Amino acid sequence: MTNEIIAKQKQALATHGLDALVAMAPENVIYTCGFVIPSLRLQGLRRRLAATIVTPDQDALVTVDMEASTARRRSKRFSDIRVYSEFDQEASDLLVETLKDFGLSGGRIGIDLDYIPAMDFAVVQKGLPAATFVNADELFLDLRSVKTDEEIARLRTTGRLADSAHKQVQARGRAGMTERDIANIILETLYGGGIEDIGVLVVASGDRSTLPNVGPSDRILQPGDIVRIDILAHIDAYCSDVGRTYVVGEPTAEQSGMWQKMVDTMNVLKDQIRPGVTTGHLYQVFADKYRSVGLDPYKFVGHGLGLSVHEHPWIGRDKRFDRPVQEKMVLCVEPFYMAGDQGYQFEDEILVTKDGFDLITDQIETAELPRIQA
Repeated sequence: MTNEIIAKQKQALATHGLDALVAMAPENVIYTCGFVIPSLRLQGLRRRLAATIVTPDQDALVTVDMEASTARRRSKRFSDIRVYSEFDQEASDLLVETLKDFGLSGGRIGIDLDYIPAMDFAVVQKGLPAATFVNADELFLDLRSVKTDEEIARLRTTGRLADSAHKQVQARGRAGMTERDIANIILETLYGGGIEDIGVLVVASGDRSTLPNVGPSDRILQPGDIVRIDILAHIDAYCSDVGRTYVVGEPTAEQSGMWQKMVDTMNVLKDQIRPGVTTGHLYQVFADKYRSVGLDPYKFVGHGLGLSVHEHPWIGRDKRFDRPVQEKMVLCVEPFYMAGDQGYQFEDEILVTKDGFDLITDQIETAELPRIQA
């Protein structure tokens, strides 16, 4: 039986008039082959490339010899696994050889050109001078935007683990701890629950809460501090992205009022989420609501979530990305405001269902500004 993701790619070949679809970006390779090739997620190993090749009647996975045993053990979608020798061969040479074996020397080939290194693409073009190459980045993003049941299960697990880490912060955090102490609570919860690695962990308190993507520091939490936490963790390379804002002790009227603006904005957005609504409409709802409460709307308020933290669909003002929301999309919706010396972020993960949505991140009460003990 053909895997659902491979079947979607084969259908895309017919729809877009392609003879083959080649993935080289790590997230597209992992999406296609269905497992993590570890080298693809290691910084500094730029030459350990991999590729998947999908055609109407035959498919192949190209990988480095260091990962051959992993590929052979874990691959359920590809029986044709082709291996190049690191330092002796290049992945691009084996890619050319495989495409020739498949009779595609003059084919029309979709490939994620936003990723493939220029040197490797030059090798591919030289080796296949009669072939036509089409940029398939948008095609891969669109394919990945609607999740399979297996992908949804991974995202639900990852998202709920991140949400449970937030719950532990609320239960165990207190004034006098450093941001690193808070980060340790989060890491203990995540790794204890089965998270495999952390992409970004934002723990930012006081005036640091306005810095979008900073890690934890030695700053000590004080009563009255705003603390903003955003957790991007992974299982099988599938991401979480769960942002929450806390106050240490009791909030001021100003802090409660700003959080209420985040909550009201989130609620009007959730009221609109269902299959068929466009991302442009969602952004306009957000912008109108922000202006009505005296805030300047940022250029986006959400995005898809999957093998990368920002996937299609993009919920923003750029009309190039306006598209209908579909069932089985997983969205991050995130009203935020960072100005002055306090930053606020309210980010939920949402699965679009046939009739509306299912909230993945529902473990702490967010109707009022969440507290950390003073």
